[in-house]
Amino acid sequence: MGKKKLLFAAAAVCAIVGLVTWVLLRSQTGIQFRTATVSQGDINVTISATGNPNAVVTVQVGSQVSGIILALYADFNTKVTKGQLIARIDPA
Repeated sequence: MGKKKLLFAAAAVCAIVGLVTWVLLRSQTGIQFRTATVSQGDINVTISATGNPNAVVTVQVGSQVSGIILALYADFNTKVTKGQLIARIDPA
């Protein structure tokens, strides 16, 4: 009989501690917001940097045929997509 009373007392203490914790945490505000009115004005921040920009992805493009180019549709550093015509070679 003593073990049952001890187990019941421990469960009651855990329930009371949980209830008190829940009440204390529920009363606290978790997220606080700061609001301001919208205004218009100049930006007073200047950013300066030195160095050379580098491409994220560099692809080498080559040809398996030779001939005279009739039209060139892309140049150095031009963005191209898959399947896009880059140059037209003289079929002769």
